[in-house]
Amino acid sequence: MDTKSLAALGVALPEILVPGDGVDIRNWSVIACDQYTSEPEYWERVARETAGIPSTFHCVFPETYLENGDPEGRIRSIRRAMTEYAGSGVLKALPPGIVLVERSTPFHESRRGIVLALDLDLYDFRPGSSSLIRPTEGTILERLPIRVRIRRDAPLEFPHILILVDDPEKTVIEPLFADASSFPIIYDSDLMAGAGHVTGRFIPAHTAAPRLAGSLEALLRPGRLRNRYGREDRLLFAVGDGNHSLAAAKSVWEEKKLHLSPAEAASHPGRFALVEVVNLFDPGIQFEPIHRILTGVDPSDFFRHLRSRGGCMLTPAQPGESEDLLGGAPGPFDDVAIIAGGRSTFLTFPDNGGGRPAGVVDRIIDEYIGAVKKGRTDYIHGRESLVTLCENADAVGFLLPSLRKDMLFPIIARDGVLPRKAFSIGEASEKRFYLEGRRIDVCQER
Repeated sequence: MDTKSLAALGVALPEILVPGDGVDIRNWSVIACDQYTSEPEYWERVARETAGIPSTFHCVFPETYLENGDPEGRIRSIRRAMTEYAGSGVLKALPPGIVLVERSTPFHESRRGIVLALDLDLYDFRPGSSSLIRPTEGTILERLPIRVRIRRDAPLEFPHILILVDDPEKTVIEPLFADASSFPIIYDSDLMAGAGHVTGRFIPAHTAAPRLAGSLEALLRPGRLRNRYGREDRLLFAVGDGNHSLAAAKSVWEEKKLHLSPAEAASHPGRFALVEVVNLFDPGIQFEPIHRILTGVDPSDFFRHLRSRGGCMLTPAQPGESEDLLGGAPGPFDDVAIIAGGRSTFLTFPDNGGGRPAGVVDRIIDEYIGAVKKGRTDYIHGRESLVTLCENADAVGFLLPSLRKDMLFPIIARDGVLPRKAFSIGEASEKRFYLEGRRIDVCQER
């Protein structure tokens, strides 16, 4: 009965794959593919460190390589590596259940989550979605094709997806960790590039299912929903990181199920996606803005365009404020700070669209690129990375303020998705590392 209750909530407890004996976890685990996109030297170092040894680096497509090299060759290489790992002793399958994950980072002592699978039939990334599992940001459809092509014929999946639950009372995940010492450790390792430490413990399905079913169902009590969101909106899971990876998985599943009978579709492994679920109110969850950079342009020309545009106010930062921003001081600011030529200028909007400066900045950048027919934009995790990149003479950076995390679920329930890349969970080095896997093709199922 508990398994059926979880299924109604979009949750499945699968056979999770973890590195087998003798696999070095530190080199096996690499950071999410959409990190350090403007710092190819990071990924070049990862490539050197993982050359010739089992690693999820060989199973993912770092986005820094999207416009370079041989994408078709890289996709073929990914499939070969997955096929090799699926058929050798590199991976071992756990019985059905969940993995308790505790992660430390250079910025937070602990972040706790649980690895399980979610039902893609209960997820919808289209604007206006009212599904049980929802995106938090607009989906950039151009970012899906490579991910779709990789997953379409892949035997395995390795997730970097973080799913949030709105649980300030800490009733879902935290009670499981209260008994963590009674569950066996399945991995325990430092992560590469000084990104912290990760420990995983296994809980079998018969132990996890009743506890999860009861606590998740309680989050959907009508009275609780009305109190938190002002309406009985059955929003249970929100995608914190990995929106586009989950959207790609959904797209592939919609393709596959067209060729399946209802009975086949009900149990097909492609119907589900492996994720880590974390509590929005975990102390290790800190929202950080995702900054923007515009390159290949004349900063002076951009500022002339901005002043002529109207609808915003530019205020040069005072010497102390500028030094704090450029030096990475953690002090909060409400406006957008524009960085160019070693100086910073505050950009203030009389009406930023309900606290959504990311969307306004994106419109400004898109308008400018459309007007001058040049320039390229990228999304940067981390203030220091942005400041360094803005040392180039043809770059303009946009430091964005942070979103209050207690606003997230009410905004999603009331207004729908945020603008694309509106926030990030933590700094770049805190992103989820690929570690656990799952079989997603029928022929590989046992």
